[in-house]
Amino acid sequence: MEAISSLPTLHWHPHPHHRPLPSHTTRTSVPTPLGDLELLISQLAHASPTAPALFFAHGGYGSACVWLDWLSYLHSTGYGGTMYAFSVRNHGASYGVEYARMVYGTNLEDVVSDLGSCLGFAVERERKAGREGEVVVVGHSSGGGLVQFALLNGIIKCRALCLVDSVPHFGALPVYANWARHDPWFLLRNIFHLQHPTSPLSSDRLVHGAFFGSSFPRSAIAEFRKWMPGYETMGWPMGMMGSFWAWCCGRPEWLDVEKIVRNVSGCQSSVRKDSICVMVGSQDVLMDLGMCKKQVAEYREVLVREQAEEKVKVVAADESIEGVRMESDAGVRLVMVDGAGHHLQNDVQRDKGAEALLKFVQQC
Repeated sequence: MEAISSLPTLHWHPHPHHRPLPSHTTRTSVPTPLGDLELLISQLAHASPTAPALFFAHGGYGSACVWLDWLSYLHSTGYGGTMYAFSVRNHGASYGVEYARMVYGTNLEDVVSDLGSCLGFAVERERKAGREGEVVVVGHSSGGGLVQFALLNGIIKCRALCLVDSVPHFGALPVYANWARHDPWFLLRNIFHLQHPTSPLSSDRLVHGAFFGSSFPRSAIAEFRKWMPGYETMGWPMGMMGSFWAWCCGRPEWLDVEKIVRNVSGCQSSVRKDSICVMVGSQDVLMDLGMCKKQVAEYREVLVREQAEEKVKVVAADESIEGVRMESDAGVRLVMVDGAGHHLQNDVQRDKGAEALLKFVQQC
């Protein structure tokens, strides 16, 4: 019955969303050969020349506006760096793409090109303002997989990397296995919905279960869904699957961590603080804690090996936040936010996550 009632809510044509913004945030457009991309910019009246800029990359069915809660928190604390958040094509207020071309004709490389265009715009803007060109990149969910792919291929560079409930470097297959276990009707509903990519998120109940923790009010889901794109490219998640055979053998693989950290400058310093942060909500049903711990362990393994070869001095963090558990070792920080779901930055515990991000950025 839910599948039947949600069928009329599925969208088949592009519809950009110009969400109202708080006073401290402005919307600008980044031109590309195919259309303009949305870029949100938030900064204090007098930005600090030493505080690194932050660049936020959303995940599937998100947009730049999923970061507004964190932008507002960081602005209220007086963070001195400029903050940027972009929207992939057909998301937020970025240019729309017709259904067939977006769903079946847009691949991972296309989405990465949007990231590269917007990050390049932000870096150039920082340099023109006389501030440092290096940025701290924050990626959520599929956006975390996106930034790791871009770093590995040298499309972007950053000072430090924060992955929030992110697709891990070993691929998205375990993520979708978790989703199928969480939602047993996933495949059958999708067939009934004519393979529309929004099928797994076609009702308030489904969005609440996949994206939020138990304490998030169901009554707030309708407002969240209002700003979701009508449909998503299948090439983005499919491009991050990794090797199915290796996953079946218990050795999931997709991206080489050694190649990723080469383009994270904080990982190359002779005195290293935490330059990689993996953040997860304890109630995330998609990117579970076990996956995140494996991700952290493999990043640490690479950095420990490099530190031993180069005789690097590592400075460990010693910080605490109520309701947040942190583990720091070898320049990689694991942050676990109690009670938060997959959309940690929008959940009830969003300020805890923002505070943890702030502490990471201030020390990196």
